[in-house]
Amino acid sequence: ETANQLAAVTRELASAGQALATARRALIAAVDAERPTATGPRAQRLDTLRNQIAPRATRVQKIKIPGEPDPLADPEELDEAAQQMRETEVELQRQITGLEAQAKELDRVAVLRKQHERAGELGTRDDDTPNRNAQRPTGKGQETLTSDDRNPSPAPQNGGAGGGQDSGTPSTPGTTYESEATVVLSDVVDASTIDSLQRAQRSGDPTVRAAAAKKARDAVAARLTKLRQQRTQIEARARALRGAKR
Repeated sequence: ETANQLAAVTRELASAGQALATARRALIAAVDAERPTATGPRAQRLDTLRNQIAPRATRVQKIKIPGEPDPLADPEELDEAAQQMRETEVELQRQITGLEAQAKELDRVAVLRKQHERAGELGTRDDDTPNRNAQRPTGKGQETLTSDDRNPSPAPQNGGAGGGQDSGTPSTPGTTYESEATVVLSDVVDASTIDSLQRAQRSGDPTVRAAAAKKARDAVAARLTKLRQQRTQIEARARALRGAKR
């Protein structure tokens, strides 16, 4: 029963997502068709609407890890280096949060898929169970009953047709995040971590993709810890130099 409810909800979500995507494409087409001839406030409203429903693609940029400052740097230069590191730490933390969310979502999808597959196996097993005949007395003798007679199945709602394209299988999140991460983190983590993300992206397996996201998350977290330690040392040097000048 739970598996059937889960499959029904999954189908409803997939159907709603498809309807939303179709409506968005239709709206974009309508805006693009009208925009060349629109002027004044109408043109501005169309531009705003177009950006809301389909934001322009932004260029993915690598996260650059600041290098160590010059050993002879003065306190002001050290302060500037420390500030650059703080800004990079924010970017790294954002990537950690994103990778964590991606891994959790992929883990959730993997569990739902297993439940869906298990429900399908149980349904197939039930269909393959031999019918047991039973006898019941009637006015003219014995009437044979099958298990289907005792537990009649509901009539098909679609004329007996198959499930079609919508099988109720939970959909996997898109691979855009991995594609961007391989660029954004190329100077942050080692080549093996980037390779894991690329292989996971090609596999399409939510379990493999979740494992790759967790590996990348841990690698970024380790780099963040190291960067914070470096910044702390730089800030200590700046304080020491200022103290020596007094």
